[in-house]
Formats: sequence, C-alpha cells, structure tokens
Amino acid sequence: MRLYLYKIFSLPSWAHLPGPWPFLSLLLLALVLQGTVLPARAMAGPDLPDPLAGRLVLERLSRGTMRNFVFPKRSRKIADIVLYDEKGKQQSLMEWRGTTLLLNFWAPWCEPCRRELPALERLRMALDGQKFEIVLVNIDHDVKRGANYLDRLGVSRMISRFDRKRDAFKKMGGTGVPTSVLVDCHGRELGRLKGSADWQNDDALLLVKTMMRKSGCYDEKRDML
Repeated sequence: MRLYLYKIFSLPSWAHLPGPWPFLSLLLLALVLQGTVLPARAMAGPDLPDPLAGRLVLERLSRGTMRNFVFPKRSRKIADIVLYDEKGKQQSLMEWRGTTLLLNFWAPWCEPCRRELPALERLRMALDGQKFEIVLVNIDHDVKRGANYLDRLGVSRMISRFDRKRDAFKKMGGTGVPTSVLVDCHGRELGRLKGSADWQNDDALLLVKTMMRKSGCYDEKRDML
C-alpha cells in the first residue's frame, strides 16, 4: 500500500490530474500519515506530570522540620534496587510500582535512626488509606538484631527489608544513615533527606501529600472515606 502511494506521489504530473484527484490524493496521504503518527503517540502513553515544577512551592515545602529535604534538579527514575525480607527472599523495588514510597535506610546501632522510627510510624498512620508505604531498609549485617529491635519498639505499619551487603544503599547514592528517599508511584525520586527528622510534624505530612499530588499519586477520594 505504501509503495503504491509512493509511486503515485512520485509522479511529477500528479498535481495536474483533472477533476478531484489532487484533493483525493492529499486526503489519502493525510490518512496514511495519521495512521502512522497516532499509534506511536498511543504507545508512548500519557505524559506524566512533572512533580518538580514550580520551584517556589518546593522551597516553601523544605522549611521547618523539613529544611534538610533536598529536591533533585530534574525528575528521573531511580535505579531498580533489590531488597530482602527476614527469610532472605528477594524483592525488587519495581514490585511497588503504583505506590509512593519513603525508603528509610537505617541500622539498629544508629541512635538517630532509632529515635525517628516512632515518628515515621505516625506518618504512615496519617496517610493510611493512600497508596503510600514506608520501607525501613536495614543495612546492618545482623538481620535478627534489627528485626528484634522493631518488635520491641512495636512499630507494625511499616515494611521491614534488609540490605546486608549495602548494594542497594550504594546504588541509591547513600553515604550515611539515616537517609530517607521519597519515590513517587511512577518510580521517580522526589527528593531525599540525610539525617533524622521529626516525620510526625505537620511540615513532613504537608511535604509528602503535596509531592504525591504533584506527581499524580494522591487519591483525593480516599480522604473522604
């Protein structure tokens, strides 16, 4: 079909044909082009909103208890890291696609890490009903020590995973604990905070909610339930 059209439109005299042929030829060409361009756009999928647009808003969010929260210069997907549960079963970060994540890299021997765990639990409870999870990534080599500490602390709303060899921590560009990385439901980093923070504060809740909305990951209807 396309070869036939090429032959027609390659003729030097096609525009001089009598009657409606020039118009019909142009219409046929337009239909062919539409058939090749539109499917390509459909395959690409809808454009995702840029959560990092509007720097003034971001500056206002990174104040108060969130003053050390750093936004990246541009939106980009994070590396697909692999974490482990207590039994050694692997879990890829891509398995949480569709859910906003706060990855908190910590260790039981880190006092600032231990101090912010209850606040992180309350943040998770404040966003109950949303597709939002806090994943505690323990980088300690002793799996049982971290698991026992969480049991004694009584935090149960957060997901506990392990990174004994610290491969995921290095892949994420971690340099010290605690480090918290906010990832949207499309797998893009929204920002990170090095050091501990009061995550139960209104500043933290406002930041997480706003970034979820800006990335198209916040379900307004669930607030009404």
